[in-house]
Amino acid sequence: MPAKKKLAPQLTLGTKKKIWKLFYDDKKSIQNICAELGVTYWQVYRIVNSQVKLNGKPRADKGKSRTGETKEKVRWTINDFEDIDDFATFLLMEALEQSAREKTTANEKVKMVRDINDLQTKLQNRQLVGMLRSADAEVIAAVIKRYEPDADYKRCVEIYSEELVKHQRAK
Repeated sequence: MPAKKKLAPQLTLGTKKKIWKLFYDDKKSIQNICAELGVTYWQVYRIVNSQVKLNGKPRADKGKSRTGETKEKVRWTINDFEDIDDFATFLLMEALEQSAREKTTANEKVKMVRDINDLQTKLQNRQLVGMLRSADAEVIAAVIKRYEPDADYKRCVEIYSEELVKHQRAK
């Protein structure tokens, strides 16, 4: 059985700062610093290439994936939306896009898509009732769907709007 390789001693914060100063201020080579302080080549290499923090605080990015992460600035403002329903639809689509980017299990993604779909259906029904703007909006929507079963909420609003215009012109 081969003997275990002896590990290099852990460097103190003061030694790390000293290595940094020797390399950048005194312009010494890595090999000279290794010989002078009795540290390994790779310890010095990691310090001078900023792979080790020198302020003594733990790294803030520990445990987080750094691949492809960029801080996004807000691409929209509340004034970009016509009404609260338009804003809610946007947020649902934004959540769906974000779920596609996140590293989650397939079951969690399916559950999230189902939840978003349920919320979108409820939102569309609310929009339908709001656009018809009548006490009998649900009844009108049911009648339209009875004669045109494949009609979605947009088609119901479209048919209602057409008939409303015809009715107003007839007066």
